[in-house]
Amino acid sequence: PWFLAAEQGDPAFRDFFRWSVDDPVETGPWGQNVWHWNSSGWFYGLFWSGMPDLNYDTPAVKTAMFNSAGFWLDTVGVDGFRLDAVLYIDEDTGQMQNTPETLQFWQDFNTHVKGVNPEVLSVGEAWTGSNTVVQYVIDNRLDLCFEFDLSYAMIGAANNADPGYLGSKAAQVYDLYPYLQYATFLTNHDQDRSFTVLGEDLGKAKVAAGIYMTMPGVPFVYYGEEIGMTGSGAHEFIRSPMQWTAG
Repeated sequence: PWFLAAEQGDPAFRDFFRWSVDDPVETGPWGQNVWHWNSSGWFYGLFWSGMPDLNYDTPAVKTAMFNSAGFWLDTVGVDGFRLDAVLYIDEDTGQMQNTPETLQFWQDFNTHVKGVNPEVLSVGEAWTGSNTVVQYVIDNRLDLCFEFDLSYAMIGAANNADPGYLGSKAAQVYDLYPYLQYATFLTNHDQDRSFTVLGEDLGKAKVAAGIYMTMPGVPFVYYGEEIGMTGSGAHEFIRSPMQWTAG
């Protein structure tokens, strides 16, 4: 509804999104088109045209999103948030990720949600290298971030029966972050499922699970991993429903 109102020129919502009269001809971090055209002009959407990005340079956007977070915490009663694509909140010309404004946003967000519920937990998906990820947990930003580099090392160690690189990577991660403020995992909803990556080898799957459930960090299970669900390729295969039965 916000975008439809903005598209129709509603002054209350127009600046909730980024618009341009001309095509800015910018491409995204993986070479994708980020500006998309419709009858109302060119609009910015990092991931695809059906997902226009909010414009966090507009104060009303920040207020609306903080109010939404407060509703989920106070009225619905959730215990925290898993926050997607935290690198891409507030972009600058020529820089679409890890901007100073993005880092400041998460600091402000954390202050707001802790004010609603001091026990709230936030975990961010910052899909990048460890040295960049850590920026999202320092200075009272998010509580945790998923450690992708460490996940690759764990999968590799289990697959290749070689713990060498994993040992050095685990030590680096442990020393890099504020005490235990990182989330361990094997794969997520955007990746081929771990049991598939491990060749559907039960022994390797148990080794991988044993590693990430017992090493330092806060472990997260992608639903289905605990029963060995498989899947690769398109999202409908890696995000298939939880198999509560064998049907």
